[in-house]
Amino acid sequence: MPIAKIFSVRKLSNLKERRFLFGRLDAIIFKAIILSAIGIVFYACALVYTKINQFTNDGNGGVEAMGDNRCRVLIIDGQGGRIGKQLAEAIGQDPRIELTAAGTNSAATVNMMKGGVRTAATGENAVVVGCRRADIIAGPIGIVIADALMGEVTPRMAAAVGQSLAKKILIPVNKCDNIVIGTGGRPVAELIEEAVALILKAVNSGAY
Repeated sequence: MPIAKIFSVRKLSNLKERRFLFGRLDAIIFKAIILSAIGIVFYACALVYTKINQFTNDGNGGVEAMGDNRCRVLIIDGQGGRIGKQLAEAIGQDPRIELTAAGTNSAATVNMMKGGVRTAATGENAVVVGCRRADIIAGPIGIVIADALMGEVTPRMAAAVGQSLAKKILIPVNKCDNIVIGTGGRPVAELIEEAVALILKAVNSGAY
């Protein structure tokens, strides 16, 4: 057989082998891409399902899934808001606490905001709405007594505080003919300090 013909046959054979090899290689790469894409889709679906399941099954309506499980503390005060302001100054900077204030009058609200409260409102409806979502309610004992604080606490306010499922930390202030036995005439500052300690204890333990 002539040498030229032999080389021609070999070239043709090599070309066929290359085409065959490249064809198989292309098929393998294509299959690998398809399998990788399927794997990514399954992983994404599993991740989405896990997140949705975590959100819907979370006892706080998804709050923990969103990374915000702070204790919601509502401070209620009237008159000049002095007690509320001192409470706010003591706990307002704690990152575990979402602090809100509701004043029975605008002066009390402003004073509590000076104590560090960023979210505040004034009036009967502000108290009622705040009580619905609070984990802890703090303030002078008059907030659970209708017509207390010189009439600033309305029956609806007192009922909202009393009926709230929140833990209530009340500071006994013997005014407006409401006398609490057992306080022993302790200074208000000392009572506020004890109230703050109870709030922080509840926050630390999660018992609210």
